[in-house]
Amino acid sequence: MKKFKLYTIWVLCLSFAWFTATVFIDFFAVPEVFKQVSSRNEAAALGISIFTKFNYIELVVAMLMILSSFFLAFKEKFKKTLMILCTVLILFPGAYALKLSPEIKKYNRLKVEDPYSEVIQAELDFYHHIYVKADSVKLILLLAVIIYSNVILIRKEDI
Repeated sequence: MKKFKLYTIWVLCLSFAWFTATVFIDFFAVPEVFKQVSSRNEAAALGISIFTKFNYIELVVAMLMILSSFFLAFKEKFKKTLMILCTVLILFPGAYALKLSPEIKKYNRLKVEDPYSEVIQAELDFYHHIYVKADSVKLILLLAVIIYSNVILIRKEDI
């Protein structure tokens, strides 16, 4: 019983920390970089650097959440939903680290070399748009994990 509660609290804390960090970076840190740094190219390079480093932190957090939820799924049958949610979440930082961030970095670099190219701008916009939409879905899933973890803890208290 204690291990069950501990794993659930661990998943809750990790998902809350990941959610909070994502909101802070997406809505406060990176927009502030673009306000404070006068060069668009320097601001973009700094933003890419922040997101790229954060992608790897997200991968570690996602793996810890999967491991914790994996142990929970074997303890209780209905906890498989939590394991599935946590497993789906690793797809986001994986896609960011392996495809989206490198492509955004590449097209930002090309944009510096040829600032008037519409093709480069279109590709940059495409990858950035996917990243933003994926991050929105990730935040919704993290919120679902936070709520579901709380529900699990409340139900266990009633038993």
